[in-house]
Parts: sequence; structure tokens; C-alpha cells
Amino acid sequence: MLIITRPLGKVTLCFLMVFLLISCSDDESPKTHPNDLSALSHEYLTDWVKELLEVSKNSPGFTPPIVSRAFAYSSITLYEALRFGFPGYRSLSGQLTGLQNVPEPDPDLNYDWILVANAAMKEVVKELYSVMPVDQESQIEELIFKWNAARSLESDPVTNQNSEVYGKALAVHLIDWMKEDGGHKAHNRNFPSSYIPPEGPGLWKPTDSSNALLPYWGANRTFLLNIVSNSRPADPPEFSTATDSEFYQAALEIYEISQVLTQEEKDIAFYWTDDPFATYTPPGHSTYIFLSLAISDNLSLAQATEAFLLLSIAQSDAFVSCWHWKFYFNLVRPVTYIREHIDPNWSPVIITPPFPEYTSGHSTQSASSSVILTHVFGEDYSFVDRTHETLQLGKANRTFNSFYEMAEEAGMSRIYGGIHYQFGNIEGRIEGYKIGHEVLKMQLKSN
Repeated sequence: MLIITRPLGKVTLCFLMVFLLISCSDDESPKTHPNDLSALSHEYLTDWVKELLEVSKNSPGFTPPIVSRAFAYSSITLYEALRFGFPGYRSLSGQLTGLQNVPEPDPDLNYDWILVANAAMKEVVKELYSVMPVDQESQIEELIFKWNAARSLESDPVTNQNSEVYGKALAVHLIDWMKEDGGHKAHNRNFPSSYIPPEGPGLWKPTDSSNALLPYWGANRTFLLNIVSNSRPADPPEFSTATDSEFYQAALEIYEISQVLTQEEKDIAFYWTDDPFATYTPPGHSTYIFLSLAISDNLSLAQATEAFLLLSIAQSDAFVSCWHWKFYFNLVRPVTYIREHIDPNWSPVIITPPFPEYTSGHSTQSASSSVILTHVFGEDYSFVDRTHETLQLGKANRTFNSFYEMAEEAGMSRIYGGIHYQFGNIEGRIEGYKIGHEVLKMQLKSN
């Protein structure tokens, strides 16, 4: 079981690092040149992912789309800082929308790329998570101190200073870029009162007193150019209240399923709710699965860094695309339709979230994640999802025979929960699969 724990104290870490260096001979612990990271395991990257999961869960206002954005910019920062230690990897400059002229290190100076990454992440995370709790800020400082202490013992003071300066310059460039995407500081405006939902037959109505969640998120800049139009879902069935219409039958299907749910189906509905502030959220759920498998499969640092980058970009663009089409179609939720046209006393199994139905957000992001995870770990990869065990939520672990099977269950959870039509789930998955495959077209290596 993977348990996310608080890092050791600074004094303990210093003593431990010195003790290990003294007690291990060169034969037992061969040293890696500070500029070469090819021999390192995933640990540095997975340490950061653990911390990002925790700070996302505990920071006010970090709803799923905002979490996905924060993961993406964090992964880009880590990738741009560490790639120099991975033979053959190239910059994302010119590949991601609006990212140009990423500063390069001075070829005449020595750097430690992990120290560079720490310096950059310190600034980027502070900008992304400006509302993080004090204890989370302390844990991030401990993480940075841990790795700075370890790497500084292998580097000279000049290299350390070069790394700090370059890392901060990299952070400044990336922060300036991310501020222009439309999602900057959005944790402060999840439910803007300025958005007034349009009214009319078949259009979404708030199902509680909440304003719409992030109604303008779909206008944000995506990481891949034109990804929203390239992943456009098919139009939903034409709205109708006629009992023989496709729309009525889709709503009736949800109603009838809710009447005969098995305990297993109810468990699936609640397993995938991934509520903000109690869990890691939907993108965090997929990211936790990646984290646990990166550790169990002992990925290299290069493999883990590349995988986290692809996963987080796919998730973030999936949320922007999904939110764009949600508010474009503005489709009524099942609970509203069923109460008005089938059964006025009906309630879904799980709470209907405050935004339009089409397409399903969880279906979209889970599908995009499944494409990336399949690329990293392989087809027909069996695994156990221990996310809820780690969060101590009392839900049993679930086992899957592939990542596509995982995505299908995540999508079906919305049907069992009564918050989506089947067409919203299916088209959401198609949308997510398209996005995942577009992300895999990125050119990360020169050869």
C-alpha cells in the first residue's frame, strides 16, 4: 500500500544523508554526475507528485478543472528543468500553445538539474497554490530541503548557485506564460455571479442554490492548439418530451436503472464521486493511480517525468474541452428532466454537480488518462486501484484488467449515480480518447 507521509525534519535528513554517504562505499553506491540523471529512479518525481496531490486536496477552491491545470503547469516545470539530464529530450517551446523562447542554460556553466527543478518548482507552486494551508507550505519546503541537501553534497557551491539562478529564470518565464491562459487564480472565482444561465426547453437549470461552476473555463487556452475543435463531441439527441423520442428514452433509461441498482453498482457510483477537498478529485484519482504504478514498476526518473507530463496535459485539456462543450450545449441534467416529465419525487444516487450535463467530465478526463496510462504501462495491464484505501475513506480497492476498463467504469459510475445520460458518458469517453491520442503526438525526443 502506498501511504503519503510527511517528510522527515531537516536535522534528521541532514544526519541521514551524511550517514549514508559515509557508510556506503563507492562500489555499493556508485555516484552519478550531477548533470546526468539517466541512472536515477522515479523518486524525485514521485515525491513531487505525492506533495501535489496533498496540496491540491487541501487548498481552498481547488475544484477538478483547477487541479488539472495545476498538475499540468507543475509537470511542465519539472520536465523543462530535468530534461537536460535525459539524453535526447527536447523543450516544449513551440509545441505548447503560447510557449516560446524558454530560457536555455549557459553551455559554459555547470548545473545540477534537480536543483534547477527545485528552484523552479518553489516559485511555480507558490504561484499556482497561493492559498495553500501553512502546513502544506511547510511540507513543500521540507521536500525541497530534502533534495537540495542530497544533491548539494554531490555538487560544488558554484554549480548550486548556477542551478538556483537558472531555475528561478525558468520559473519566471513559465509563470508569465501561465498567467495568460484564462485560469490564473481561478480558485477565487469558481462560482461567478456574473454568469446567468440561458433559459429555454432542454437547457440546464441549477439543481441547487449554487451558481454554475467555472462557466468560462472552456474559453481557457489549451496546451494543444485546436484541441477543443478537434475533439468536438457529436451533437446530443434533439430535446423532446415525447415518450417515443430518443431524448425521453435516454432519461427513462437512467430512471429505470436507478430502480434496480445492485449493491456493486451503488459502490461504483460512490467510488468515483472523487469529491473535492475530501479526495484527490477526478484528475487526482488518475494521477494517484499513475503514482502508485510508477513506484511499483520502478520507472526511471525520465520515464516518470515524461509520463506525468503527458498525463497532466491530457487531463487539463480534457477539462477545458469538456467545459467548453458543456456550456455550448447547456443540456439539462437527468434529475431536472425526470422530475418534470417522469417522476416528480425521483432523486439520483449521488449529488448532481452545478454545471450542464453534456458531456460527462469524469468520462472525458478518465478516457484521456487511460490513453496515456496505456501508453506508459501497456495494454491489458492489470492493477489494483488503492486510492480510497490511502485516503482512508472506507471503500474497498478495485481491480482492473486495463486502463480502458478503468475509464469505462468511471464513466458508468455517472450512469449508476443518475447524473448523466448514457450518451453523455459515451461521447465524453470518445472526446477523451481523442484528446489522449493527440497528446501522444507531442515530440519529446529529438531522435
